[in-house]
Amino acid sequence: MLKKETIKQIATLLKIKDADLEAAITAEAETDVAIDSKLQAFDETELQTLKENEVKKGRTIGVEIAVKDVKEKLGLEFQGKSIDGLVTAATKKALEDAKIEPEKRVKDVEEKLSNIQKSYKELETKFAEKDNEVTAVKIKTEVFKHIPAFGEDSGFDQEDVYNKMQREGYDFKIEDGKTVAYKGGAKVLDKVSNPLELKDVVNTFVVEKKIVTPEKVVAGRGGGNGAANSKFGSLSELKKTFTDQGKSTLGSEFKQAVDKAVKDNPELALDK
Repeated sequence: MLKKETIKQIATLLKIKDADLEAAITAEAETDVAIDSKLQAFDETELQTLKENEVKKGRTIGVEIAVKDVKEKLGLEFQGKSIDGLVTAATKKALEDAKIEPEKRVKDVEEKLSNIQKSYKELETKFAEKDNEVTAVKIKTEVFKHIPAFGEDSGFDQEDVYNKMQREGYDFKIEDGKTVAYKGGAKVLDKVSNPLELKDVVNTFVVEKKIVTPEKVVAGRGGGNGAANSKFGSLSELKKTFTDQGKSTLGSEFKQAVDKAVKDNPELALDK
């Protein structure tokens, strides 16, 4: 028998009622469940690719619409749909209008060029906004990988932790293809002044805010995979966990972690 939580997750993905799916699973006879044939599932990589493709598509359509609008406003005649074609047509028309009075000609050309520049800047702004949206999704996805997956009764979910980090001054940027954490405008660094690994930034935060206990944050573990093994085999393993997180092994927090480790594993090797 599947857990109700698992049934609920499956039903949510398939967009059907929990009760219908549970009834079908527990039925002794073969039972059908109506599933929309148009329903599609995406993993993180496929979803990211879809969003990026939609942005590219929107960019192409946006250019064509902007070019069409400017072309109509300026009374230009050309078949192209690109910014280059628009500028070429505007220049050509300006030369053709050279027969009119010089002063009026200069004024008309300046006005047309000003309109073109304005439209182009508006288009660039729209593209920048879309790029920022895609970057924000990438960053959030990467941070979520390192936030523990909490149970329904915990009072927390990954979105709560992410929002709490932002409220307390954390920010994240992509630098050289890697997500880097900032706090209060300053880059979060390790003891040798390298950017602190994202997983360690997240682990330190959830422990300091008592969202999870220190012994449940094991160095090297990726986030989102549920609670890690809380038992340590030796004192050195526990020390390494604290050291990797850039935390002191001399304070009360470490002492509490040691007491808990001994309680969880009475055979903990304190001399190793």
